This record gives sequence, C-alpha cells and structure tokens, in this order.
Amino acid sequence: SLKLHVAINDYTGSFYKFIPINNSFHCNLCCMEVKRFSQNNELCRRFDTVDVPQKLQAVRKGIVKKCFMNIFEMAYPIINGKILMGTIFLGPFRISDPNNIAYISQCREGEQDSTNKEFIRTHTPTLTSHQTSSLLILVDILCTRLGNELLEAIIKTSNEGMSRKSRISRYISMNFSKQIKLNNLAKFLSLSSSRLSTVIRTEFRCSFPDLLNDYRVNHAKQLLAS
Repeated sequence: SLKLHVAINDYTGSFYKFIPINNSFHCNLCCMEVKRFSQNNELCRRFDTVDVPQKLQAVRKGIVKKCFMNIFEMAYPIINGKILMGTIFLGPFRISDPNNIAYISQCREGEQDSTNKEFIRTHTPTLTSHQTSSLLILVDILCTRLGNELLEAIIKTSNEGMSRKSRISRYISMNFSKQIKLNNLAKFLSLSSSRLSTVIRTEFRCSFPDLLNDYRVNHAKQLLAS
C-alpha cells in the first residue's frame, strides 16, 4: 500500500541480466523530480554510489539513509564473502518523528526549491518511527532473500558450459568465507558426497578440506598484500 520503489545498484556488473530496467535505478517520481536539476543529480549519485556503499561495507547490514531533501530510503547490502556486490534500496518515504530512528544523512547548504518540496510532500508516504522500525524487520528478511537469489542466479548462469572442475572452483571461490561442507557442494553439483570426494581427489589431487583451506589461505595472503 505504500508503493515504495525497489532499486538495485550493481557494483560488479553481475546482476544486470536479472534486474528489470525500472529497478536498476531510482526512477520513482520523487527522485526523478529532484534529479531534474543537475546539481541535485550529482549529489544523489555521490550519496548512493560512494557514501552509502562505504557505510554498508563497514556495517555489513541494512541502514536507513536521509538525503539532502529530507527523504528517507532503506539500503541493504548484497555481500559475497568480503565483496560488496550491490545495494538494494527501498523508498522513498518521509518519517514524521525521525529523531527516534538511526540513519545516515547527507547535508546541503542553502534552501531547496519550494516547488520540489511541495511535489515531494504529495508524492511520498509518511511513516512514524514505529512503522519504520516494523518495516525494517520485514524488509531485512525480504532483501536478504533477494540478495541470495541474485547470487545464486549468478552462479547458475556462469556454470553453463563450464567443466566440472571449473564449477567446483567457482563455487568454492564464492563461498569459502561461509561454513560450507562437502554435502553443500555435492548438492550444488547433483552428486553424492562420496562421488564428489573422488572427483575432487582426481581433479585437484587433494581432499575437500584441503582444497577449501587453500582458498582461504590464498585469500588471506591477498588481503595482507593489499
């Protein structure tokens, strides 16, 4: 009933195949009106593509953001291991009592155009802090599910035409930071655990735990080097 818009910012070029064009940028009426002015457009771009991703990379959980027009959005990270793949935005809306909600804000000096303010007032729903808190819980579940489905879609698409060895390598490279087990990989490849153990020993000349540990050690080396 709130008619909030979902937008997904893709930082790696991995999701564009799976996102409808209207959800790949902020095309709601409120944002489109604000961005008619070039100076506003640049401020919006910097906030969504620089400030918000930096915050999400640090906290690694959903946040609420307030732009210079006093409009709020929810922002949720899509993370694969240590990599921030993208952000899911949900909004825009106003909050009647924002002092009771934690958020990051973007400031701008000077008065805003009065026409913009009136347009925004009539085209964005107003929530109380209690409603916002309740919505945050629900949206957190939905965005986590959506993010996981996008990551799974990437893996599934990229596996087409790949060798079994390459599929194993790709799966581990995208999941080594998680507590994955042999049966997780076996299910992904539609193999039994015993059959997969044999395949790994044949293709990689080591066991599954050793292979997984190699990826983790190599990743640690890369982090130390950078």
